[in-house]
Amino acid sequence: MNIEIENLSLTIRNSNILNRISASVPYGSVTAVLGANGSGKSSFLKCLAGIIPYQGKIKTRLDKFGKISYVPQRPAVPIGMTLAEFVLLGRFEYTKWYLSETSLDREKCEEAITSLSLSQLAGRFVETLSGGELQRAVLARAVAQEATLLLLDEPTSALDIVNQIEVMSYLVTLQKRHKLTIIIALHDLNLALNYSDRTLLLKDGGMIGFGKTRNIMSAEKLSEVYKSPIEIRSQEDGNKTIFVKYNLS
Repeated sequence: MNIEIENLSLTIRNSNILNRISASVPYGSVTAVLGANGSGKSSFLKCLAGIIPYQGKIKTRLDKFGKISYVPQRPAVPIGMTLAEFVLLGRFEYTKWYLSETSLDREKCEEAITSLSLSQLAGRFVETLSGGELQRAVLARAVAQEATLLLLDEPTSALDIVNQIEVMSYLVTLQKRHKLTIIIALHDLNLALNYSDRTLLLKDGGMIGFGKTRNIMSAEKLSEVYKSPIEIRSQEDGNKTIFVKYNLS
């Protein structure tokens, strides 16, 4: 069963933010959501997370909100909380406010921290982590939550190239290990091309295309979405790289 999105629309203060988006997202896949600023990427993720009301239908087989983890572009950084305590927040759905964590909760958190190679940082305060370390901590919290659907809003936007690749590599590893479904808004087209199975292209709130990444991310469609001349070049190793043609005159 897929995540079925049917005629998803969103209107805020008489402005059409999303307009009749329909897509069938396979479970166990990584889907990149691409589009220029203001195209509706963040709003799309918030609708999927159930954070804002929308028109249309979103059908999933998930029967618990705890199985969905939404990570905003700038996640809140709690002051005075260690990384281990931060990851433990992912177990709130299981412990509730009136119960303390169990040995199982602590075990799940330790597993999540280890899976993101954060064991040596478990005692560090979250506010002292680098951008890449913080994003990995956020992912560890989602893993501890045992979420099966991750909705990530531009998790690499504030990172340098090395950390961008590191975070995306961890994401793909986690996706395969835990059979996760990941829907991720990205700005970097090459990250989307190399790390996603499916791509959803948005322009002014409307869907330009959805399908397998290698088919959807064509130079023609990307040029239309970003309103700039874009080309895709094949490398000697068979990989492809996306270039934006700059007009410097």
